[in-house]
Amino acid sequence: EQGLENGQFLETSAFFLLGKVLVNCLMGMSRSSTCVLAYLMLRQNMTAVEALTEVRRHREVRPNDGFLRQLADLDNKLRRERGQLKLLSSGGACH
Repeated sequence: EQGLENGQFLETSAFFLLGKVLVNCLMGMSRSSTCVLAYLMLRQNMTAVEALTEVRRHREVRPNDGFLRQLADLDNKLRRERGQLKLLSSGGACH
């Protein structure tokens, strides 16, 4: 499970080592694209918007609303950890 959370499952793929990875689900629009977007965010230090923009340069993808919410949550978590997002203080001002 830990490997799934940090993207190692893609990096250990033989195809990844050759520079190409196929990630697929039934329609290829939502679930598989969400996995790729999360990987780019976790391992390539992209924001959700950067990852989505990059993937859409190559493929038409449409993560469903639930997956988009999860990606937004991940984006906020990573930005906080990387010091790119400031938490609001009790007074309402940013630090």
